Amino acid sequence: MNAKRKVISAYFFAELARTMYFISISWILYDITEDATYTGMLVGLGFLPGVFLNFVFGVLVDRWNRKRLAFIAMATASLVMSCTILLSASNGFLPWIIFVTHMVLQATGSLFRPAIQAFIAELFSKEQLPHIFSANGAAGVSGGLTGALLGGVLTGLGSPLLALLVVLFSFNLAAVAVGITKPSETRVIHNPSHTSAWHDLLSGFAYARQQPLLLGLFAMMLIGQLVFHSSVGFLSVYTKSILHGGATLYGLLDASLSIGGILAGAAGGWWWSIHQRHFAVYAFLMMVAGLVIVGLFPDRIAAFIGVLFIGLGTTWIRVLLQSMQQMITEASYHGRMASFRMVLNQGSVALGTPIIGLAASQYGANMVYIVLLAPVTIGLVLSIYLARDTHFQQTVEHSA
Repeated sequence: MNAKRKVISAYFFAELARTMYFISISWILYDITEDATYTGMLVGLGFLPGVFLNFVFGVLVDRWNRKRLAFIAMATASLVMSCTILLSASNGFLPWIIFVTHMVLQATGSLFRPAIQAFIAELFSKEQLPHIFSANGAAGVSGGLTGALLGGVLTGLGSPLLALLVVLFSFNLAAVAVGITKPSETRVIHNPSHTSAWHDLLSGFAYARQQPLLLGLFAMMLIGQLVFHSSVGFLSVYTKSILHGGATLYGLLDASLSIGGILAGAAGGWWWSIHQRHFAVYAFLMMVAGLVIVGLFPDRIAAFIGVLFIGLGTTWIRVLLQSMQQMITEASYHGRMASFRMVLNQGSVALGTPIIGLAASQYGANMVYIVLLAPVTIGLVLSIYLARDTHFQQTVEHSA
């Protein structure tokens, strides 16, 4: 198995585990509380540790072995999931167990993603990155699709503990996929910094300030992440309170979102080459269409179409702009820039989703998708502006 397949396997199993866990646990939480506010808190608090830890993780990724850090992240997720299964089996599903587990798992993801992304940047050339990240994005959402279907079915059949056992097994497989990638396969051998960690953090901030295009990409990806995680996070509430469906329908709707992501990942290189400097503009328009359909037309068929469009648009924003970020970032800053991006992404979700949860509890879950039109409109305007940026155009055209 070559390096590309190993990385793709790690993405697949990590996302299968993450999605399946969230599908099962968010449904259980809403089922025992009947309050969308708790759902908003689950999504928001889950990202809160990463907002602070990402600064540390970024420095670690740029100073230490990226492969080893990715492995540690998945191994830690496996350990936490084992403890959660034991506690839930003996005490039942309690809100505090759900919240703590979710926060720790999100923190391990905050380490895994920049570590594996920086590791990928070592494995492949810059010209290959848009295609590699698209392929990995497709693998990730394929894992998410599988996890959504399994989580929905098992939770609907009343077997949440069995679903968590599958989650544990998938985290273990992701750790193995990373662990069997041999260091000799890397294109560049990473040399750790000999300066202080504080110096590295400050130099990362200085580097980011000197890259206006990078800051623009961060802003657009922030919006893409906010829309994606809010759409996923409140889909259980939307399914139960608006569509009056069960856990299986919820899993199928989340699968539709994942299918959109798979299509976007598979067609990422094509979308990039066809639309070139306007690829982000059209991706945001796709998101607008999806949000309008889900928010204004509370019908099951319309919901499937709407979340499919949301999956397409958010994946193109997250994956392709992430590729561009790696392409314009110096190799020694890959970890810090990935973590800075994640601080902004997760900060927006941590702050935004509790507020959105209150709106959903007061005015209905469909209002979540209407409210999200505001940041997406801002992203659309920003994407139009950046399409005129010379550096943006040159980067896209060079890799088209």
